[in-house]
Amino acid sequence: MGKSTGDAMMLSVIICTSGKRERELGLLMEDIKTQNFPDHEVVLIKGVFPVGRARNLGIRKAMADIVLFLDDDARIDDPALFRKFFNACSRDQYSVFGAGRLGGNRLNFFQRLILTFIPRELIPPVTADTPSDLIATMCMGGQKRIFEGTPFDERITAGEDTKFRSAIRKKGFTTVLLANSYICHPPRKNIEDLIIQRIWYGRGISQLRFRGKKAPLPVKIGLIFYLALRFFFMPVHSFLPNLNSFIRKEEPLKPRFNPFYAFFDLFYAYGYVSNAV
Repeated sequence: MGKSTGDAMMLSVIICTSGKRERELGLLMEDIKTQNFPDHEVVLIKGVFPVGRARNLGIRKAMADIVLFLDDDARIDDPALFRKFFNACSRDQYSVFGAGRLGGNRLNFFQRLILTFIPRELIPPVTADTPSDLIATMCMGGQKRIFEGTPFDERITAGEDTKFRSAIRKKGFTTVLLANSYICHPPRKNIEDLIIQRIWYGRGISQLRFRGKKAPLPVKIGLIFYLALRFFFMPVHSFLPNLNSFIRKEEPLKPRFNPFYAFFDLFYAYGYVSNAV
């Protein structure tokens, strides 16, 4: 599915969908029609699992030299988004670009809580191209050859392939937030949906960590002990919401009272541990 004013396609937009979010996908397709960059195609990968395999299949089917990934529940209200990505990826062929992330309009009270208290649900747009670890396949583009040379892990069932970013950096590429660009990604609408999302995200990271296999018995015991500690020390985590990032040496410790995040992050830990044991 696509359109072009010339003989060659200039941008391939890859959307992977399970087929369970037809309404959201329909809204995204309507948004795409408003783009002022006509030389693009939409590569829709539907019902292919795991998600890593779907993403790699999208790369193989893409006709253009520049590709842009979009989540099936993303929304676009900037008619120049495709043009911005095409120009950036043409200008800098050694970077993978991502966009800022806003919540959109007409959010309910629970969705506004998520944007306030869950880290990385909201990524403000930047005014200049900025090296960043926050780019994600929710909206991410670059030269097709980069993705061909560093395919996504096909064992991951949900969430982000966090090893992809480190893998392309080792090959000399950079990850960059694109200036003056953003998409809208409404958070989950209720508690049940957010719990399910956090569990699946935890499972996805666990699959990357253990390469799709179960952990050895000593590691299983340690993980179960870790989950129990997370449960009993949730009050402590409520005051140190970025404790995990601090332990991974990603950012300094920032004390802040955030029981909302501590509660839902427990389900992320549960997903991680349950997949491994």
